[in-house]
Amino acid sequence: MKRRLLSRLTILFCLFTSYIWTNLAFARDSVRIVGSPVVLEFAEQVAKRYAQNWAFPPPTIVPTGTGVGFGLFCAGVGFQHPDINVASRRMTAAELQTCKQNGVTSVTEVEFGLDAIVLVSSKEHEIMNLRPIDLHRALARQVVAGSAIIRNNTQSWSDINPGLPSIPIEVMGPAEDSPIMYGFLENVMASSCVALPQMAALNEDKRYRICRSLRTDNAFHAGLKNEARIIDWVRENPNALAVVDFMMYQRNQDALLAHSINGKSPTIETMHMREYPLTTSLYIYVKNQHIDAISGLQNFLYELTSERAISPDGYLSDRGFVAVDEISRNRARDNAISLRPLTVETLGE
Repeated sequence: MKRRLLSRLTILFCLFTSYIWTNLAFARDSVRIVGSPVVLEFAEQVAKRYAQNWAFPPPTIVPTGTGVGFGLFCAGVGFQHPDINVASRRMTAAELQTCKQNGVTSVTEVEFGLDAIVLVSSKEHEIMNLRPIDLHRALARQVVAGSAIIRNNTQSWSDINPGLPSIPIEVMGPAEDSPIMYGFLENVMASSCVALPQMAALNEDKRYRICRSLRTDNAFHAGLKNEARIIDWVRENPNALAVVDFMMYQRNQDALLAHSINGKSPTIETMHMREYPLTTSLYIYVKNQHIDAISGLQNFLYELTSERAISPDGYLSDRGFVAVDEISRNRARDNAISLRPLTVETLGE
């Protein structure tokens, strides 16, 4: 009996020792951040100030994209896994569930800034005041006609809305699998579609597929990833539109014209007040189980949510950052201090 107990204790000790040494092999003294390259532009500026203001090494920053970042972030707990994922969209319930299945049982969400989906064109284009439903009717693969759902063959903007110009529908979408494509499908295409009574009558799977399916003809073109090529394409197609994010538009305002949505132009002011309908949020997600293990992780959150960083007059504003309102900034700081765990119910708020 004693030999058996000793044998079990020996096995447990070996397993524990193996676990410790495995994690020590990946031990690090700096914060590790992955995620959206767009959001990482701001995280890099915060990292520089953090290294200046706090006695910690600068964070390691790896651009992976939002979705891949969530995959890495949710893969487990330990020094080999990232501490923070920065995202230009919100974590999904499925991603949160993956985190929990892999032992990442406490995640805090911090909304710290704003971005937007913007419809742009060349300067020669007639200014358009679009509605999300106009974009759905123009670009959806299938649309409602009476009581039926038919293939979309609409050719002209004026066929959709008499207040729009009589020019062919031609739109270059966001790059495939990009956060802005995700936002465009959810905030423009699906949000307009699911409210239609004919769509509400469909089962959930069919409604999900139809409401997020885009045309495959010349009305819709797959997006380009290179910013300079997007601008060239718009110049070469003066009647066409392109879907970009606000930061890309802001960097290229001399070459691009932004179109209104529901009568609101995309500006820092209309986004800050959330008057522009296609305003989106910038997020960071922190692994709370790493807070005590990674030196400076909590301090990085303090710097990121400080007024000197994310206020309208903060140092990030020089980089095209759009601040959330004061209430939202205070909420961001509260979350950074309290590390309020994210739940599926919270994601539904």
